[in-house]
Amino acid sequence: MIFKPERPDSPLTSPIPAEEVNALLKRQSDILRKVSFEKIIELNEINGFLQIADTSAAKRKDILKRREEILSDLPKEDRNELLEIEEKLRELHQQKNRRRDNAGQSD
Repeated sequence: MIFKPERPDSPLTSPIPAEEVNALLKRQSDILRKVSFEKIIELNEINGFLQIADTSAAKRKDILKRREEILSDLPKEDRNELLEIEEKLRELHQQKNRRRDNAGQSD
């Protein structure tokens, strides 16, 4: 997946470092190739559940436990790197949201 801003001149899309995002996504993909396709699908479903705000604490705990079980198939270094990549992508997403919110407030 390649990140391309819809409008390069837009303050909502241009500040996001597309090269960095693409590099992170590529490395994430390289790491995930070490687990089975079925587990990659399950991880995507898990990530979707974790983004749902009204997921109960007990359900979230079960989801995170399953995620750890899947990731335990990876070598420790890859697992740690994957977690760092996910954190960095989350930070970039939050930066984009803050910029969008700030742009909306200045209107």
